[in-house]
Amino acid sequence: FGPDGKIIVTRNSHVPFVTASTYKLILMADILSKVESGELSLQQTYTLDPALFTAGGGDMYFSNDEGGTEATLADLLFAAGAYSSNVAGLTMLTLTTPESLRRTAEQIGMNDTWLLVDPLSLPNWPPQAAADATQADVDAARAYIESSAQLGPVNIATPFDMATYMQKLSTNTLI
Repeated sequence: FGPDGKIIVTRNSHVPFVTASTYKLILMADILSKVESGELSLQQTYTLDPALFTAGGGDMYFSNDEGGTEATLADLLFAAGAYSSNVAGLTMLTLTTPESLRRTAEQIGMNDTWLLVDPLSLPNWPPQAAADATQADVDAARAYIESSAQLGPVNIATPFDMATYMQKLSTNTLI
C-alpha cells in the first residue's frame, strides 16, 4: 500500500503463510481493543508462568529468573511489541480466545488471517492461486502449513492482510 492506501504492487499477496511471531500484532490489537472497551486494564498484573521460559528456549525481554513474578498488561504489551517476547505473547493469549482474535482480524480487514486453527477446518481451504501467484507457490505454502499443523493449531495470514494491518496502523485506524 502507498501512503494514500492504494495498492502499489502485489506478488503472492493472498498466499497464506504461518505467521510465526507476527501473530502478536493481531493479539496486541485484540488486547488493546479490550482495554479500550474497559474489559482489561493496563495496570492489571499477571503472573509470568515459569514454564513459558523453558518452552520457548528463552525470551527476548524477560529474564529466566522472572518466572513466577508479576508484570502489568502495559509491560506485556511493550515486551511483545518492542521485543517480540514469547512470554508476553503467550501470557496475553490467556486473556482472549481464538474467536475474539478472529473478530479483531476481521475488524481490521484481515479476512484471510486465522489464529490457533487447524487449516483443514477453514472455509477457504485449500487455498487457490490468485492472479499474482502461481499454483506452485500456493501448493508449497499449503504443504508447509499443513505440515506445521500436524504439531497443533497454527496461525495463518497473507501478505495482503499484513499490509492491511500496517496501512491501518500508519493511519491510526487500526482499533
